[in-house]
Amino acid sequence: MFSMTSPAERLALLPAELRSVARLAGAAPANLRDNSSSGLSSGWLTFDQRLPDGGLPPGQVTELACRGQGGLATTLALGFLRVAQQQGVLAGSAPLWGAFVDPGASLFAPGVAQSGVLLERLLVVRPTPEDTAATSLRLVRSGVCSLVVIDLAGAPGCPLSLPLGPWARTVRQLSLGLQGTGTAVLLLTRLEVARPLVLPVALRLEVERSGPRELSMRVGKDRQGRVGGWAPVRASEPREPLQMTLVSHGR
Repeated sequence: MFSMTSPAERLALLPAELRSVARLAGAAPANLRDNSSSGLSSGWLTFDQRLPDGGLPPGQVTELACRGQGGLATTLALGFLRVAQQQGVLAGSAPLWGAFVDPGASLFAPGVAQSGVLLERLLVVRPTPEDTAATSLRLVRSGVCSLVVIDLAGAPGCPLSLPLGPWARTVRQLSLGLQGTGTAVLLLTRLEVARPLVLPVALRLEVERSGPRELSMRVGKDRQGRVGGWAPVRASEPREPLQMTLVSHGR
């Protein structure tokens, strides 16, 4: 869904079956790799292997902080969204719904479709920067999506002017809204942006591109203390669906 009037109106128009589908999020398999991991997979095996739980923790807020002006954060986020949608299929139902909060209006539909994300099961919400926090909270509390991506990084060459300081309170509110659910929230930020306080997320991933098919990443924060230094991650296995090319952006 790449056109909408307002987040409140769009949520009100969601079909009734969507809420029953959303309830499958907590019971569906956690990822597409195996049943030994409790996290939501990115679809990129070598990337998932670096994550404490093999993926994004359900019922929690994860921050993905990327360095540089490219669309790396969006590329990774779309990988998680694709897998999240497929959880419904694995549970014997329709694909689950995902959401992308896009205050910069930078998400480009052809690039999203090329990544394997089903557009018909993706709710794209484009609030003003000032309304992004309230809109994100409303979306999470609605309980209709298995994964909610909130883009605070902006488009390549056009970063958002959203101060991260006030988001400490928003992250706490999001965490409260996620309690007891299988929904995951992925917060996209820029690693270079200064912040007065560390965001109270359950997991913070820091990533930068180090080569055409290689990233460097580290776990900067984990509630169980499973942090580490920078390590290379290569997209080298043929069965890995995520392509190391940046997703196109457009307005």
